[in-house]
Amino acid sequence: MPSLFIFVFSVFIRGNIIFLLLRPTEYLRWLPAQNVFRAETVLIEESVFFPDAWSSYYLFLALFYKLLRFFGLYIYKTQALVILNIFLTGLAFVFFYQLAKTATGKIKAFLITLFSVVYYPLIYINALNLSENFFFFFLLFGLFLIVCTKNKVSFVAAGFLLGFAAVNRPIFLFFFPFLLAWFVVFKKGVDVVASVFIPIVSVLFFFAFINQWVGQYQHLPLINSNAGVNFAIAQCELKKIRYQTGSEQFWFQPPAYFDKKGKTVNTTVPFYNQSYYFKMGLNCLKNNPRQLLTNLLHIKNVFHSKMYPDFVKERWHRALFLVWKVIGVVLTFFFFAYLPPVKKKNSLYWLFFGLLVSLFVGVYLGNIGEERYLIPYFFTVSLFGPLFLEKLLRPTVKKPGVFKKLKNLGR
Repeated sequence: MPSLFIFVFSVFIRGNIIFLLLRPTEYLRWLPAQNVFRAETVLIEESVFFPDAWSSYYLFLALFYKLLRFFGLYIYKTQALVILNIFLTGLAFVFFYQLAKTATGKIKAFLITLFSVVYYPLIYINALNLSENFFFFFLLFGLFLIVCTKNKVSFVAAGFLLGFAAVNRPIFLFFFPFLLAWFVVFKKGVDVVASVFIPIVSVLFFFAFINQWVGQYQHLPLINSNAGVNFAIAQCELKKIRYQTGSEQFWFQPPAYFDKKGKTVNTTVPFYNQSYYFKMGLNCLKNNPRQLLTNLLHIKNVFHSKMYPDFVKERWHRALFLVWKVIGVVLTFFFFAYLPPVKKKNSLYWLFFGLLVSLFVGVYLGNIGEERYLIPYFFTVSLFGPLFLEKLLRPTVKKPGVFKKLKNLGR
């Protein structure tokens, strides 16, 4: 019953805010519009300019569009995708509730889940055509199967789901070493590790093959094409990189640097030649090793930099983003302050710890980050942040009882 209420509550809140206040059909511009173009290009069985695609999300979107076309609903593709995002997120929070119950009591887990459901930045993301929506569902579903189920079939399914999460948000790849370490520390066994990681690797290779097959350029079979340029921008502290080779041209500028001054580099090397841009970044590190310290400053961008894409100008929208930004910083501090001993009963904390730290590691090693990155990871701090706060306040709550006992002794 609590799970059903969480799902209905999530769908109700999202449906009302998204369709009454945000009107997603008006925001099909910039990155969401580019995702539509890439998916429609695949849909009409033409090659796609994969270097513009960044992740493999466009393939999931193309499959969804194909289903809509089959059922004669393609004209409603924007509304249908938003409805799908709403329902997938509602289901994801049901999985989150089940995970939360393994860390605390049912009532606390229920209240924390309701608190997480109203996290406004994720509601806003649900209104847009972005990979974070599918990623959030695949991630929570996969973690639920790993933590809350015991059979081998569930672990295999979890591997496929986490693989799907990675091809939608490639920065998630940094989590897999942490996940492997978690399996080792909490003694899940070689058979369990194989059951999870073999499907993950299979998914990565499968989507690399598909991207090479449908791509206009078939140089390297990868699940994304911007790792190199991201690395170069991060290590060289560049504002923008632009390339042009004859009639082919493209540029990339991280949203966190939209409003900042910096150097723009023009090249004749396409972004799909990632080795060139990795070498560019490594040369910058060689010439300026102090950049390894400067990279730590990039982590702050996931908390405060630039929300992209952001189309809404209303003051309530700005206010909600600001409020949740502050809450996110505070809960992140509480999350790390919670830091329990490595015990079996704390295994979920350490799983979430690895997940959050992997995001920071990804930003530190090869990406300057942006505010949108934290949104699908917020559930990690929304669970253990409040639990730490409760632990912090618990002695204060018990003091009246202690004073009462002392008073009785005095009698």
